[in-house]
Amino acid sequence: MKEFGGHIGRKYARIDLEGRKVLREGRGRINEFPLAEALEGWKHTFSITAEFDSAANQEIQRRILDILANMENELGVSLLLASRDFPLHATIQNGIFEGEDGAKEKKIFQELAGDEGIIQSEKEITGIFVIFKYLLIDKGNILLTASEIPEAIIEARNRASHEYMAKGLRPLPMEHILHLTLARIVGKPPQGAEKAFNDYQQRLVQLRHAISASPISARIEKVKKGRASDTFSPQ
Repeated sequence: MKEFGGHIGRKYARIDLEGRKVLREGRGRINEFPLAEALEGWKHTFSITAEFDSAANQEIQRRILDILANMENELGVSLLLASRDFPLHATIQNGIFEGEDGAKEKKIFQELAGDEGIIQSEKEITGIFVIFKYLLIDKGNILLTASEIPEAIIEARNRASHEYMAKGLRPLPMEHILHLTLARIVGKPPQGAEKAFNDYQQRLVQLRHAISASPISARIEKVKKGRASDTFSPQ
């Protein structure tokens, strides 16, 4: 794991090592993504997300997503795949409403969408570049992570977290990570799972080396804000 360094790198290393350990130890510990549960949680989450320019999206599609789709077909591992099944995006900051009052939740989300500080952050991070370098195995997920987090994004997260707490939302911890979720495992092979996951791990490690050797530069083209279920739901 020599390529990982600093606070960001150490967090990535922990994620990746745990993910590869799970793959090695067999199908019983692979996390199939709980889609129905996640969709319900996203309904009560306010989210600020970034989408990227077409050149970056096309490069990610060609260099990673097309390969993952081929792996899915060849190995029998069912995936939720970015661009195909849900929008390709990076989360800037999420905040969870933990009350029972739907009208209050709706009002808070509307106020946050029009918040001047959040709108200012949106303007400040639109157009900046993020370098995505590390492809990580996170148990049932595949993540593409940034080598550095731009200061404007750190400031946007801090501002959003402050506004969330002022409205009574619980900000999700996002320290030392900026990533794209590229795929989520939603189904295991009915037969030959051990071999399939071994091949899956080996191919992902090879793919990670290829990405690390030639990172992807992505320009933030659009920032979205609103109910997370509107962003994260499968297409």
